[in-house]
Amino acid sequence: MHRFSITGHPNIRAAHKTTIEFTRAKDVTPAGDCIVGVEATFDSNELLHEFAYPKVEITIASGKDHFTFHATPNKQFVDDHELVFRKSDFVSERTAGTYASRAACDLPATLRRILQKGGQCTVSVKGLPLQYILFDFDDTLCDFTGARDACHAIIAKQLARRYHVEEAHIHALLDDADIQFPKKASTSNDVSLFDRHKWLEWVFAKIKVPLTHEENNKWVKKYWACMIHHSRPLDGAKPALMALSKKYHLGLLTDADGNKLYKRARITHSGLEPFIEQSALGDELRLVKPHPTFIHTLLRAFKAVPEQCAVVGDKPWSDLLPAKEAGMLTIWMKHGVYAKLVRETPPYVDYVIKEPKELVQLL
Repeated sequence: MHRFSITGHPNIRAAHKTTIEFTRAKDVTPAGDCIVGVEATFDSNELLHEFAYPKVEITIASGKDHFTFHATPNKQFVDDHELVFRKSDFVSERTAGTYASRAACDLPATLRRILQKGGQCTVSVKGLPLQYILFDFDDTLCDFTGARDACHAIIAKQLARRYHVEEAHIHALLDDADIQFPKKASTSNDVSLFDRHKWLEWVFAKIKVPLTHEENNKWVKKYWACMIHHSRPLDGAKPALMALSKKYHLGLLTDADGNKLYKRARITHSGLEPFIEQSALGDELRLVKPHPTFIHTLLRAFKAVPEQCAVVGDKPWSDLLPAKEAGMLTIWMKHGVYAKLVRETPPYVDYVIKEPKELVQLL
């Protein structure tokens, strides 16, 4: 932990809504509404020791009064004059941290009065080590794309033979359903759209073949038997989880399969279940990511705080954006379909990896 002192000034307004700043300057004008303290005695080199952690906790204190916020540290911080924490992702040499949980306007009235009267406060900056890693499952730990491609090829061939329809057409329809239905589910938070019964009803309507309830059940069972059989962990996933589980608590947050038994079966078949301590499954929550309940469910289960958690996922907007909004470290597993669809790394992504073993090296 690095501690330093700041001094107040009559012109301190502490009104800025997105930034909070400490400066070595002895004077401040009313225009500097993000500044909460002058004559700051921070040591940039000492701060970099704390900035080696994924998150930092900053506390301003005077007697019994204190104000705490968190931020993602800027490891390239080099400024010796100003220390700036921002709610945004904007980074400059004087930016000490981004995605700050509070800004100058949030400073309590008691501390504000102390500083406006020229009083002194102590500021402590503490690096927070990771304790929890929360994983998406499909195309993050399990090769969903490979299993899906194999399954769709097999089911398309069987359907084409049974109903005398062009195999390539059915294969294309299955692939299209795998894109359309999850997308609709995510935007509408309708977990039922992951149910393969609905997918097959749509496919059969497209090929203009009647589908009885019994046939639908039969093909859904065949579909999932095929998916479970071809479910494999990504290369290096098992040794990575084995290594990480020795130091961190590991959790799983994953969307629905339409039936929790299928998801549980795929997780078990992958061989990764022994390393997972807690899980939040869409089929059990009856919700669809990016709903924040996935994250809050694991936070409650682990009795964890967001600032000591990292989320690893392949879909940036549904896996990582809600994690960043909650104050977590975000790691994009750039694998599968979304590695091709998302060309530029979103600003809310802290790190990018392409295979599980890179996570061990990163952490």
